Amino acid sequence: MADYYVRLDRMTVGYGGKPLISDICVEISKGEIVALIGPNGAGKSTILKTITRQLKMIGGTVYLDQKNLHQISHKELSTQMAVVLTERMSPELMTCHDIVATGRYPYTGRLGLLTAQDEENEYACLID
Repeated sequence: MADYYVRLDRMTVGYGGKPLISDICVEISKGEIVALIGPNGAGKSTILKTITRQLKMIGGTVYLDQKNLHQISHKELSTQMAVVLTERMSPELMTCHDIVATGRYPYTGRLGLLTAQDEENEYACLID
């Protein structure tokens, strides 16, 4: 196996155990940019939601940094992967600070409290 950061090996995705797309094989190197392109309803978000374990995979295997995705804890996965889906956030009641702080959630513990260092780094990011 080559040194791919993300590898989809014959992945099958769908809903309720019913396959939508089968035998997906993709190998992505670290730092590589990949776009999923297709018409509405083609399964792009379903693929991403399956990779991020929001949906149960029907078949195949996903590797992240050469580890089987199902052997990685949700906490570890959240520190190694982020995805932006097509659903819109509702930031009406969120400040810019709140939105930036959501990126720190995997590192904050159960209460989601930012440390003084998080706040300092976040402030520096906001003024750049």
